Amino acid sequence: MRLVFLATAAIALCGCMKDPGQRAYENCLAKLEAQLEQTEEGIAAEDNAAARMIAQTALEGARAIGTAACNGIKSSCEGDPEGPICRAAIKTYE
Repeated sequence: MRLVFLATAAIALCGCMKDPGQRAYENCLAKLEAQLEQTEEGIAAEDNAAARMIAQTALEGARAIGTAACNGIKSSCEGDPEGPICRAAIKTYE
């Protein structure tokens, strides 16, 4: 998981030549992975196996929702780079 985060962060850092919409998408993914990694660490520290299983299931749901949101940014910026959704995403994730 850390390797994915580091690769995403490296891509985001090298993204200065990319368009703002693409950078917003990549930064969205990087932020998502950082937050999920913190959550995974908390889950690993949980002593109760049932609670760990429930938390892991919730984490996978959060990952799917977060990834879908980042993909929505990408699609929006590809389809309408000057549109309000893309502009808001760029402002949020730049």
